[in-house]
Amino acid sequence: MPEQNPAASPLKPVAYAGSFGTVPASGFLGTEEAFAKTGRNTGNLAFHAALAGCIAEPCIAVGFRFDPATIRETYRAICIPAANFLYSRFDFSDLAGRLEKAGLPVVIAGLGAQAGRSVEEVKLKPGTERLLRVLAEHCRTIAVRGDFTAQVLEHYGVTNYEVLGCPSNFLNPDPGLGQGIAQRLAGPMERWAFVPTFYDRLANFEMRLFRRISPMVEEIICQEPLAAVALARGDRDEALEAWFDGPGFQKYVPKPDRTAFRHRLRSYFGVEPWIEAYRRLDVVVGTRIHGVNLGWQSGRPALIFPHDLRTRELAEIMGLPVMATTDAGRETIAKDIVDTIGPYAERFDAVRASLATRFGAMLERAGLTPSERLKRIAAGPV
Repeated sequence: MPEQNPAASPLKPVAYAGSFGTVPASGFLGTEEAFAKTGRNTGNLAFHAALAGCIAEPCIAVGFRFDPATIRETYRAICIPAANFLYSRFDFSDLAGRLEKAGLPVVIAGLGAQAGRSVEEVKLKPGTERLLRVLAEHCRTIAVRGDFTAQVLEHYGVTNYEVLGCPSNFLNPDPGLGQGIAQRLAGPMERWAFVPTFYDRLANFEMRLFRRISPMVEEIICQEPLAAVALARGDRDEALEAWFDGPGFQKYVPKPDRTAFRHRLRSYFGVEPWIEAYRRLDVVVGTRIHGVNLGWQSGRPALIFPHDLRTRELAEIMGLPVMATTDAGRETIAKDIVDTIGPYAERFDAVRASLATRFGAMLERAGLTPSERLKRIAAGPV
């Protein structure tokens, strides 16, 4: 998906510390190996594909364990597609050290903080705090997900940031994406995808929602955990079947219904086949931001139920439709979801054009060229 033309530029390429949104030859890999290559969450593929597609210069994948000396000699900058790096359990001392030794300009986008309710929950380990200091020194601008993450950076004394959402917002090149989604709302809304977290703390909510929309759900998207992804791929053994009785809303699925439930599980190891699959559906709804956003990027009405601050800040900044988790039990929830999407779709294009303009300016400040795709989105609908 990244736009690359190495012959067009005499400059050194950009080192890309991520994938390009796909696991090569995933069909020939065991599930555990393929899953590990996504960063243990298939939703990571969305922003990994998107950021590379925002840059006109050639990007070369180097992973996160790159050799600093080689990077310094071969590349002109390091680009990092980020997620919720700012989390109390994560330690990014290794990446901080490699970036520091490489000494090159860094572009990082989609940086987010993970917490349930407040900034006080984010207590970074020394290695991750060191990463923030390195980014503050080597980035002209740190592109963060939302206002909550901005507060975390301020708390740690980092001020050279800009709130720009997630680059996965720029996957679809159509500047009139929202207009097209608004028009689709007039058609049938019969085939749905459900994108749950399978978190045990959300089990009651996700089961209430699933029961209401189940007659329309054709695909239950599994980004994680490994057992769900394995079952979605057709793997079978007793240990995987035990997942049904473990944490998550699936534990409430009656045993006679589990075979039918399993047949609806889906997992994708590439952004393009994932979006292609969504094109045959009418609505995407759930609690995972990237699985839902890929529905929106495929041109389908989609809605997120934010369950924590990281999910809410992304949805709010990017202009994605949201509903409160307390609304899930209503008998009219399916109709309410569709009704809620309309106003968001109508104003989405202007919001995205503004973000794309600012995102392009951020890249230019770092010495990179925005791709034609990003420029087209920034221009707005005709």
